[in-house]
Amino acid sequence: MTAPNRNTLWARTIVDELARSGVTAACVSPGSRSTPLTVAFAEHEDVRVFSHLDERAAAYFALGRARRTGEVTPLVCTSGTAAANYHPAVLEADQSRVPLLALTADRPPELRDSGANQTADQEKLYGDAVRWYKDLPEPEAEARKLRSLRTSVARALTAAEGTDPGPVHLNVPFRKPLEPTEVPGDVPEGLEPLAAAGRPTDAPGAGGAATPGAVGAAGAAGPSAPPFVERTQGTPELPDGEIRSLADDLGVERGLIVAGPADPHEIDPEAVVALAHATGFPILADPLSGLRFGGHTRVAPVIGGYDAYLDEAVTADWPDPEAVLRIGASPTSKPLRKYLARTDAQQLVVDPAGKWREAEFTASDLVVADPSRLAEALARVVAGPDSAAWRDRWAEAERTHWDAVDAAEGLFEGGSSPTPSTPRRSRRRCSSRTRCPFGISIASHGRVRTR
Repeated sequence: MTAPNRNTLWARTIVDELARSGVTAACVSPGSRSTPLTVAFAEHEDVRVFSHLDERAAAYFALGRARRTGEVTPLVCTSGTAAANYHPAVLEADQSRVPLLALTADRPPELRDSGANQTADQEKLYGDAVRWYKDLPEPEAEARKLRSLRTSVARALTAAEGTDPGPVHLNVPFRKPLEPTEVPGDVPEGLEPLAAAGRPTDAPGAGGAATPGAVGAAGAAGPSAPPFVERTQGTPELPDGEIRSLADDLGVERGLIVAGPADPHEIDPEAVVALAHATGFPILADPLSGLRFGGHTRVAPVIGGYDAYLDEAVTADWPDPEAVLRIGASPTSKPLRKYLARTDAQQLVVDPAGKWREAEFTASDLVVADPSRLAEALARVVAGPDSAAWRDRWAEAERTHWDAVDAAEGLFEGGSSPTPSTPRRSRRRCSSRTRCPFGISIASHGRVRTR
């Protein structure tokens, strides 16, 4: 027998397929209706389980882990209001393009809209914030339904980790018994091995010996067992003719590369630096771009203090940039956004998902391409006049800003800085000792925040 009852088989199949597809960890919160999924994750030897009493905390933990690794960390919760606590993190994952998978246990259909305890309308609970939603069928030990279940898991991961990564919601109804107790006749002995146990390790694309048979109690099919559906993710690239056309647009004296907040693992610093060298454009790096600090700043004109000096009174006599290449999300700096809106530059917004991420509505071009690959391709063919005077203007403004910061007293709590260079040394010390590719946010406490 493959499992003591159909709920256990169903949950093991979900977890088995997730593990075969590369999932290595899950976040589980306590609850009764989610028992089959909780037990299946706990028993699987290739998946690490993080237990969180609070669903909101679990969701943000999974969000942070996915942002760091680029991989889905599934969430498991019981029915009712528990799933609603995922909503803030789902919205964050949607806006930040972080892969997330919510597995919300639910009551069977006849108990919905009945006033039963721990019951809420979980149909499309997160609206259009998710990349894909599916209300899974009720568990059944039938070959076609199990193959469909494995395919649904593959589709969920594809949607979560695709070109436009983000949250996915699978609603999983269970009826009692929820525990892995024996139910005679619930799972037939002759169940098709492919449906019950997934593809064997000798399937095309997999290594190792054949492992037919059912998913065992531990739910592990072996580290080399292939997924039921092999997923191949691509990245949008432009043809050579379009690359050369964009290179012509960037072949100007005065240009900028604006790197906004980066989607996880999206922007390659080396590719952007190569383009900066080829064009002679300064890089205006958002704190969340991953470009503001690092070894590349020693060889590229990376600008980070612009928030303090891009006021209209300062830039009124500056010549406008002729072209601006924008990668990543909209910059967090309001002065930068307003500066770009005031210029008469050709602004090219690059987004791999083809979405509009420019709220001033002054950009002239939307380029659907992977930003790092595009930067590499452009760096090979762009040829511009490379105005040293334009680049020096930005370098001088940046230097003046940081000199003023270093000369300021009382910048930190506790009084005057010990030496004029303390702020700059503190920044460098933090950046050199921090291995995380994302920024450290330092903010005051108890202050009124205004926009």
